[in-house]
Amino acid sequence: MQGAIVDVGSNTVRLLVARPAQTAFVPVREEKAFVGLGAEILRRGSIGEAKLAEATAVARRFTRIARKLGSDPVEVVVTAPGRQATTGDELVDALARA
Repeated sequence: MQGAIVDVGSNTVRLLVARPAQTAFVPVREEKAFVGLGAEILRRGSIGEAKLAEATAVARRFTRIARKLGSDPVEVVVTAPGRQATTGDELVDALARA
């Protein structure tokens, strides 16, 4: 069984697909996309529609990659943008739908 994590952070969205080995997890695939949510939050205090769409599109693409590689589960984790943006709940909801 292998799993995946999609990490939505202030600057990047990252994908890690890994499988268990003897004493650790072995990366199978890693991806990274710069989306700049933190800069948007600093400028506006919130995440605008365009950045929200960009972040969800990247998360959706990374989830598809993970599923094609046979990952189950695929977890999405939201860090600082979810706490710092006045629209953090909207980000989490959009990612859940994506």
